[in-house]
Amino acid sequence: MADAGVDYAQIAVNIRTEVLNETKRRADLTAQGKPPPISYSIDGRSVSYTEWVKSMLDAARTAEEMVAALNPYEIHEHGG
Repeated sequence: MADAGVDYAQIAVNIRTEVLNETKRRADLTAQGKPPPISYSIDGRSVSYTEWVKSMLDAARTAEEMVAALNPYEIHEHGG
C-alpha cells in the first residue's frame, strides 16, 4: 500500500534521472574508446546493463503507480 508520507513522484524522477545519467556515462565511455561497465548490482546480485535498466524503470513505474493511488482524482477547470 502507498505511504502518503513518501514523495513517490520524486522517487520516480530520481530513478529515471539515474538511468539517463548512466546511459550518458556509458555513451561517453564508449566514445572515448573505454569499455563501459559489464555488470551492475541489484540487491547484491550482479546483473547486465539491460537487466539493470529494466529493474530501474520497473521501480520508477511502481513509484508512479503509488502517486496515482494516492492522487486518484484529476481536476479539470474550464475558464470562460
